[in-house]
Amino acid sequence: MKIVKYEETLESQDLKCPYCGEMIGDSWELNFNDDAVEIECDCGKKFWGSEIVIRDFKGTADCELNNEKHEFEEVTNDCLKCKICGKYELKSKEKK
Repeated sequence: MKIVKYEETLESQDLKCPYCGEMIGDSWELNFNDDAVEIECDCGKKFWGSEIVIRDFKGTADCELNNEKHEFEEVTNDCLKCKICGKYELKSKEKK
């Protein structure tokens, strides 16, 4: 008896059948509810499909939010950048 090993698949667009490699279109419409759901592929094989959610967090400093003054330094002839929070600002054009 020949034993065939099928690997997990990990795709960013849609589920991929681990048996035949077919992409299961509109996978985002499936209701996973943090669980694996039974999927039947057109090849006739069933497999467990699950959704992996990756969450990123971003923190942004802001001098004004803390009632502090920006400490701007010149980056280019027209642009300033705060040394503390990194905010960019265009230099005011002085009228002569």
